[in-house]
Amino acid sequence: MTKLTRRTVVAGLSAFAVMPAWAETGWPSRPITLVHGFPAGAPVDTLSRILAEGLSRRLGQQIVVEPKPGASGTTAGGQVARATATR
Repeated sequence: MTKLTRRTVVAGLSAFAVMPAWAETGWPSRPITLVHGFPAGAPVDTLSRILAEGLSRRLGQQIVVEPKPGASGTTAGGQVARATATR
């Protein structure tokens, strides 16, 4: 077992202190897409647009509602699963 000395603790803490902070600025930085699996004009679509409007005001970012009807929501789920990861 390795003995932890005061010198190793101070060295470890100082290493963390000199590392640059990689903080994201202004999240979200681009429009958000809200995807649902129901046809346009359906009650879920209307509710999604109301929700998107409120979130848009709160986050200060545009939210795009995109209906993808078909296959009991599998089409919408597939689009979300294939979406590229963002940082």
